[in-house]
Amino acid sequence: MTDSGVQARLKIVVGSRSMREIAEITGVHQESARRYMRGSTPSLGFLEKLAGGLGVNLHWLVSGEGPMYAVGSASRLAGAGPDELGPLVEQLLARVEALENMVDRLQDRLDEQDRRLGIPTQQMGRLSAERGRATHRSSESDSHSGL
Repeated sequence: MTDSGVQARLKIVVGSRSMREIAEITGVHQESARRYMRGSTPSLGFLEKLAGGLGVNLHWLVSGEGPMYAVGSASRLAGAGPDELGPLVEQLLARVEALENMVDRLQDRLDEQDRRLGIPTQQMGRLSAERGRATHRSSESDSHSGL
């Protein structure tokens, strides 16, 4: 069951909590909690208690699928401190940066393709704007159709 994904998700949900806090939440000895956090395969009971105690979706914790937090934990998030949100914000920022880089690479490829096709520079700006509008319309229709 354990893999680097589970270990990464454990680190995210535990944040900067002490092993004493984790032991209290899960009912395991502090040394067991420490071993689990260092890569030993955690028991399902440990994961269930940790997920329940922190309002985390057990399915997400084990598989990485679905929402991170259990239904009804939004109010808990609203009162969460920086120690709990910090790792999530860092992960989100890394993903946004990766997406920005991907978009920049795609734009470079489109620009290169336009140059190869001999499209004049003044038309490229207009075509880019048209592409943007078409993409926007496409994403709006996707969101309305439930995609």
